[in-house]
Amino acid sequence: ITDTDGDGIDDSETGSGSLEGCKGKERTGATKCYISALPSVTISGPGDVGPIYWSSSNSSNLGSVDPNEFYTDRVFQVRVKALQVTGGTSSVPNIRRCMSLTTQSFTKMKVDVMVSKGSSGGEVLSFEADVNSNSGFSPSQYFTIPGGTSSPLRMEIVKVHTDHRCVEYKRQYPSSSSCPYGPYADIPLVSKTAGGQSDALTYCVGVKLEFGTDSTYKLP
Repeated sequence: ITDTDGDGIDDSETGSGSLEGCKGKERTGATKCYISALPSVTISGPGDVGPIYWSSSNSSNLGSVDPNEFYTDRVFQVRVKALQVTGGTSSVPNIRRCMSLTTQSFTKMKVDVMVSKGSSGGEVLSFEADVNSNSGFSPSQYFTIPGGTSSPLRMEIVKVHTDHRCVEYKRQYPSSSSCPYGPYADIPLVSKTAGGQSDALTYCVGVKLEFGTDSTYKLP
């Protein structure tokens, strides 16, 4: 087959038409746009592997999205959007008050997303998103779906790292051409009792997921 976009489907099965109001690319047989209505999630540090920061298995995380949208036979395409959070509170891993300085404190993030058929481990892919380019979205990627699904897939955010520490380092050392933390590191976590406070502000970021399946148009 000829598969130039990596979705595992012959390009001849991709049409050239469009669905009104959908920015995605037509897939033959698709009747609706890709899924973009998942609510965003606000995350405070450190963002390391351990907690599940968001899971589609929790119906309260889905907003208006039907859990049956996670059924697919061949295609599960995902992209991530990086969001700057200016205040409010984080929901995971703990409820914390968020700083309003995120527009100055980070520019990009790396998000690990896991897709599985059940409660056991699945495939993990890393998505890099820059808040200042492509409307904040990462490039899309395809997960492997061997044998299709007999129940909705489980999609989870398992890690979120940013360039917070590198941005701060270069602010302190503007003449430095490199960053000792690398492009991504844990999100700085301010102690709740910092400065003698009972609930100090901390760094937060926002993450939004969009996905496409056999029955939807492809992501842009």
